[in-house]
Amino acid sequence: MESSAWMKPAGINLVQMMPTVHDSKAPAWVNPTNPRCGVVEPWSKHKPFEPTVGKNKAAKESQCHACKVRACNAGLPPPGEVGGCRCISYKDAGGNYATDCKNLLNKNMPVDYEKCGAVRDCDALKGQCVSAKFKMDSAKEAPWMKKGWKGAKSFGARAGGLSLLSVFGLVVLFGI
Repeated sequence: MESSAWMKPAGINLVQMMPTVHDSKAPAWVNPTNPRCGVVEPWSKHKPFEPTVGKNKAAKESQCHACKVRACNAGLPPPGEVGGCRCISYKDAGGNYATDCKNLLNKNMPVDYEKCGAVRDCDALKGQCVSAKFKMDSAKEAPWMKKGWKGAKSFGARAGGLSLLSVFGLVVLFGI
């Protein structure tokens, strides 16, 4: 028996219980069962990346990928530019890998760190996004929550950062 079996009532398909888009006040392009990074290509081709939390190499690589995607989406300058940063990995208080984008000109970092492989390639990562649950000090807010985000569809006026993910979040959290 699964440890989370108590959360799954017998004989009930929770996915079928989700309201359809037509039953909610969400726009027709929102599908809460299949979230996307945005409503226009290339963002509409990608699902939000959920990085692995853990202490092994796979978790480190997953966290590094999330850092690179978030840094690109947040428009953080690359190394070599003024204020540029590079993704690094380090161990958090719980011993799990965590990442952030830091300027490495200051070699005296408060934590032991390793570079996250090659410098990020934002062209190769275009259209990808990371779950809003992923936290990174250098980009505290998920980019799609900001005004003028490139993955948002314009509806005749500024989309105001209300993208598929933020609308999906409202649908899930508030049941609208």
